[in-house]
Amino acid sequence: MLDDWQPHWAEQFRRTQDSLSAIPALAKGEAHHIGSTAVPGLVAKPIIDVLLVTDALQPLDEATPELE
Repeated sequence: MLDDWQPHWAEQFRRTQDSLSAIPALAKGEAHHIGSTAVPGLVAKPIIDVLLVTDALQPLDEATPELE
């Protein structure tokens, strides 16, 4: 199902970003809102896609239980 772009998707991402930054293993990484919900005006599946960026994979591996 596709939806018209919704302004609240940006706020949903910010809440997700805040939750991710609270995970100690991810504190030094970055989270980016990507995909169709990140593009104002674009019809999209209402799923917030997040790209995690880190300089090493070990922090992501350590955070996997919390991410799940």
